[in-house]
Amino acid sequence: MYIPIVSKGFQHQFWQAVKQGSEKAAKELNVEITFEGPETESQIDKQIEMLKADLGKKPSAIGFAALDSQAAIPLLEQAKKNNIPVIAFDSGVESDIPLTTAATDNIAACGSCGG
Repeated sequence: MYIPIVSKGFQHQFWQAVKQGSEKAAKELNVEITFEGPETESQIDKQIEMLKADLGKKPSAIGFAALDSQAAIPLLEQAKKNNIPVIAFDSGVESDIPLTTAATDNIAACGSCGG
């Protein structure tokens, strides 16, 4: 089973933690993954190219944290057409294609901040 994880980046400490968690889960579940993302979170085109390349590898599923949910919709539609499940993470995608979205509930995480 092969699952590419396409993040918003990889340099920030947050993405390094996501990468480590993904690799740990993959090892425990005996799943092959790749973890990739553009150098900066402004490189939407580069992220879309990564997603397109990963779809071409016919993965079992894809994990995707969209920098621009609108730009990703044609590729997500292609994934759906090819029966490749998409799991959105960190931020949602303006589409019903992802089976679910794994994200922090910012209000719950904040607790009493902001009053």
